[in-house]
Amino acid sequence: MAWHDADNYLLVEREGLDDSWAIRITKGAYTGVEYSYGEVSVAEVDESEGGNAKLSFEFNIHEFPEAFTRESLEGSKEFGVYIGDILTDVIMGAVEEKENASKSGNNNTSESSDQRAVRSSGYTVSEG
Repeated sequence: MAWHDADNYLLVEREGLDDSWAIRITKGAYTGVEYSYGEVSVAEVDESEGGNAKLSFEFNIHEFPEAFTRESLEGSKEFGVYIGDILTDVIMGAVEEKENASKSGNNNTSESSDQRAVRSSGYTVSEG
């Protein structure tokens, strides 16, 4: 699966989201869809099950092009995985920023073991 990057989405302000941002997808199959994440949780997975963390989240769809319906997006496993990859990208970017800020003068941008451990694998549709 291809990683998403910030060229494929924008963080946008949205009225009613006082303490978070919405995401607007700008490229690919879901161009024009705008949504926000609700509750996000990370659970550790036992080493015998691969050892990666399981990322679960809720989301709310705010806008979408005519090619979609709210129900088609909410019921699409493919869309859930796609926005899960975006959430992972946003989290990894924040982790990397924090790591880089704490390393004065070190420009090492390689992925840490903590970053490799987080992969999206679940989602929940939130009513609203």
